[in-house]
Amino acid sequence: MAENTIALCLIVKDEEDFLEACLSPLVDICSKIIIVDTGSSDRTREIAAHYTNEIYSVPFDRDFSAVRNSALQYVDTEWVLFLDADESFDAQQAAHLPVVVRNASADVLGYNVLRYDFFATGGWFSARRLKIFRNDPRIRYRNTINEDVSQAILEAGGRIENAPLILNHFGHCESLSRREAKSLFYLGLLQERLLNEPYAGLRHSYVALQLRNLRRYSEALEYGRRAIRLDPASVKVRTFLGHILRATGDILGARSVYLEAIALNTRPKDGSNGALWNLVGVMDLILHELDAAASCFQKALAVDPQLVHVLINQGLIAETKNEYSEALDLYHKAAEINPAFLRNDPKGRLEDDPYRSLRYETIPQYAGLGYHIGYCEWQRRGQTEDLPKYLG
Repeated sequence: MAENTIALCLIVKDEEDFLEACLSPLVDICSKIIIVDTGSSDRTREIAAHYTNEIYSVPFDRDFSAVRNSALQYVDTEWVLFLDADESFDAQQAAHLPVVVRNASADVLGYNVLRYDFFATGGWFSARRLKIFRNDPRIRYRNTINEDVSQAILEAGGRIENAPLILNHFGHCESLSRREAKSLFYLGLLQERLLNEPYAGLRHSYVALQLRNLRRYSEALEYGRRAIRLDPASVKVRTFLGHILRATGDILGARSVYLEAIALNTRPKDGSNGALWNLVGVMDLILHELDAAASCFQKALAVDPQLVHVLINQGLIAETKNEYSEALDLYHKAAEINPAFLRNDPKGRLEDDPYRSLRYETIPQYAGLGYHIGYCEWQRRGQTEDLPKYLG
């Protein structure tokens, strides 16, 4: 097994719209590409064949971990990078991947990366996801859905660190109908699993999030509150309840629950409170409490400087205060670090989906970074030219 070599693994089905963007930045980074197809009927296999000969057909039997683990049997590199086809690194981020694994200490068995989930409007939410891990037979995926390898890594005596990498996910740029179909499918799998794990708080939280996605808010709240009763010390469970409360319009309630999650966190040094401070700041911004929001955003960056989206939220405060040059500095810095913030799909503007903004980690009225840059440029020029000329 060659030292620091990386195998890219993907599970795919009908991913012709995304697959090229996923594979192309990594073809010279990864020494092997392994693709498991679960029944594509579009050009997915044709596109994959341009990048690898290792394309395997595996039927999907309602168990995501089983399919992922089937790909791992073909890995003979030291490291595994396991992505979804609708995820991609830009070239600059991909180039840092070999550096990350080369510098890994022996006890580090896995890495989280910061993932931005984008909507076609340019709005986003984010989370750290475990995407990179050592090729070790002890490390296999668990759970039929919400599958991951983190527990296996910890049981193997390994550590999981945060890699200084940004990954972008564009699955939510798909049509509302396709997103809702996926949510219904995931909801069915999660509810099946709850039959066997009726006292698992986090499982109830995952059900609650899918119900929120389907705008079944009263049911979502019921599952979210039950999750808290089952697992009152869980930071993640409390955070997810905050997301649901925000979606129902209970901004003060969401803010309070996010603060409770911060207070519960027993590992604040890992940077996980940064995302929570940003969410508290967003709630303050929605409530027009600009000074309070600014303080929260400063705390978020102090805890986790990698959170690029906090710069955009700071820019929104400056824009609100008519401090256009400061706003532009912040917006351009965010775009330079992650150009995906400038993505703007016109089809997303045409689609009637008034609910996606309830999932943004910024204000619901956020119009996409290109728009906000264009507006601030226009204001800074003294409104001397037509506004539409500048909007990106």
